[in-house]
Amino acid sequence: MKISSAQLCSTRKILARTIALISASTCYVMPAYAEKALEEVIVTAQKKDDTLQTVPMTVNAVTSEAIAKYNLLDFKDIQSVTPGLTIKAQDTRTSTIAMRGVNVLTDTGYGPGVAIYWNEVNYDIDSAFKAMYDIGQIEVLRGPQGTLRGITAPAGAVTITSKMPNLQNVEGTVEQSFGERSLSNSQFGVSLPIIPDKLGVRVAGLYDYNRDSDIKNITTGQTNSNLTRSGRITVDFRPIDDLEVALIHQYQESNNSGSEAVFGCGQGNVTTCIDKFDRESVDAGPKTDTFNRRVDTALRIEWSLGDYELTSITGYRDQGNIVFRNLDIGNVIPPNNAFDPGPNPASTQQVASNLHTLTQEIRFGTSNSDFYNWVYGVYGSKIVANTFVNQATGGLQAAAFTDISVINSSEEYAVFSNQSFQFTDKLEAQVGLRYQSKRNTTALNGSTLVPTFSIVIPTAFPESGGAAVATDEGVTGSASVSYQLTDDVRTYLSYGHSFRSGGFTVATSTPGDLTQYQPETSDSIELGFKSRFANGRLQVNGDIYYQKYHDFLARTSEAIVSTKYSGGTSTNNSAAGGDFLNYNADATVSGAELQMDQLITDDWQAGLGVSYTDAKFNNGGHAYCNVRDASGAIIPPSGGVEVNLCDAHGRLSGEPNWGVTASSEYTMHFGALDAFTRGLYTFASGRTDESIPNSVLDTNSYGVFNLFVGVRDINKVWEVTAWAKNLFDHQQAILYSAELQSSGLLSGYSRIQTIPERQFGITGKYNFSM
Repeated sequence: MKISSAQLCSTRKILARTIALISASTCYVMPAYAEKALEEVIVTAQKKDDTLQTVPMTVNAVTSEAIAKYNLLDFKDIQSVTPGLTIKAQDTRTSTIAMRGVNVLTDTGYGPGVAIYWNEVNYDIDSAFKAMYDIGQIEVLRGPQGTLRGITAPAGAVTITSKMPNLQNVEGTVEQSFGERSLSNSQFGVSLPIIPDKLGVRVAGLYDYNRDSDIKNITTGQTNSNLTRSGRITVDFRPIDDLEVALIHQYQESNNSGSEAVFGCGQGNVTTCIDKFDRESVDAGPKTDTFNRRVDTALRIEWSLGDYELTSITGYRDQGNIVFRNLDIGNVIPPNNAFDPGPNPASTQQVASNLHTLTQEIRFGTSNSDFYNWVYGVYGSKIVANTFVNQATGGLQAAAFTDISVINSSEEYAVFSNQSFQFTDKLEAQVGLRYQSKRNTTALNGSTLVPTFSIVIPTAFPESGGAAVATDEGVTGSASVSYQLTDDVRTYLSYGHSFRSGGFTVATSTPGDLTQYQPETSDSIELGFKSRFANGRLQVNGDIYYQKYHDFLARTSEAIVSTKYSGGTSTNNSAAGGDFLNYNADATVSGAELQMDQLITDDWQAGLGVSYTDAKFNNGGHAYCNVRDASGAIIPPSGGVEVNLCDAHGRLSGEPNWGVTASSEYTMHFGALDAFTRGLYTFASGRTDESIPNSVLDTNSYGVFNLFVGVRDINKVWEVTAWAKNLFDHQQAILYSAELQSSGLLSGYSRIQTIPERQFGITGKYNFSM
């Protein structure tokens, strides 16, 4: 939907007042305050320690202090302090992250638009959502990634680094949060020096239970809930001054239980009218359960050899998921049908998957040369994933259960290099190059169990079954030049070329030649500046960028019918048959970003972040689509056409064009105690996708304000904070679907996702050292 003039005016006033406050506050800087400044943040965006103000790219650093200050208990909470970053759950089992208009869709099969790393090892968004504790720093890197780090990603990367052991002292942190909707978050981290300066161990853990979505099933009386338990042990061994060996091992398990919220007036088994913000579900159960268990291990070895440095990073992941889903979300299938006397037998789906990943990266380079430094490296990964699906099929009579197994394996190898030149004290240039080769194998097999359960009939999927092999190779690269204009201002110009591999869509009702998609490439240019004024009390960073995609990897927003379509009821955005398909189309992304932070007085600090992104398909490309008659029913392809094609246009994803974060913190001193208050405001603009009528991407602009009030001792040994998230209880839908249906029957309900409602809570923290 479009932003109203009143909303636009209000937003402009908020931005104008905040900008004016931060800009005008420079006049408050007085010589008496000269000794205190904003803390210099160290980032590792280029695989080495740089200050945030010197690295020639846009980086947002979320420090451990910021995580604690704003009670960021969940990975998706980091979007509240990072404008232009969107993180949300797609449903009870999958999540998505988006940056610069490009998102990660976990069911697509192609590489992520935004890569995630845990202690320098590639990670997945669904697992990152589950546990965030004892974190050292999170860095949000914008623009094409991959020359120096893991896999290639066109829009950016998020790196998560856990805290390392203290090799000198026993120290640690214990933290407990309680809140509405049964929130109980317990976490700790303790460092134990075994051999001072040589060997240390850090042990950390998390227990988190909540009913954050607050969705209640009016049919079964059950309420959604989330439970996560995790433990981590980190060993840091430095046998000699020039050698460090760090081993990080983490176990995590989570269980998300519940149903998806709906709205509308039912016309099936349930006829209740539900408002968009009632947070209610209607399925007859059993409720959807998602159980995730994973073990991650990262081994990092750094060996300094005079002017050279050798680095090895090994990662291993063992992950298993079990999902039990009720697909009749709108509760429309009549119970007690001929196949099974239980409720809604034709709507159940069970998915079991396991995944094993092994990655290895080795780098060798220089770091101490005054003029020329270089690094050369190799990277390899092997991933094996097996997924098994058992789902009732056959419409109202539930004629059969279909067993489908999807076996996917991929191998990727890369060589890369990065060269940097310090021409003068003010002028620096870098250039990087990477070659990668990837082989992806997908096999789809199936069988049908007839009602007697006495025989198994093999079912052939010749179009998409068997083993489909996709191999490709690509070259990516980067180049940048930065120049120190003045003592306070540094500028940079950077270029990045990105690549994502092609592959096959897993589809059972689409001709096989239409399931393959091609590799994607993109070219990006960014012009930015980093500045630090008023003796380090004011920091302003900004950039503008332009990125052009060739064969952008996209996915249809609805199930697409082909010549194999068997008919059935269809709605504006949904078909009773068909598949979600990946496709390629050209696209363009442009935008700008600004971040300002200021220490207004020694006790008052404020920040403002603004992001603008315009991400659209270039008109004229082809996308798979459905053709409908005047009543909205889908017309199957004909005339020798297997799947209908339409022009690709509109938005790349459902992310907002504008994103704003504003924060302020003020501290008051009372002898041995400090009292503080913090405010955090997050704004996202409305968006409308004109390419799809009544698009699931359409939503209004909205803003959320969080308030924190607390007290601590002056040495920061303990701290107690009372907080309110979404203080003014703003209601906003961020994703919804067309009318839900099952077995060709319309339910009268549509799926909906909303932002969390207001929540009050309290957090206590205790730090110790000896």
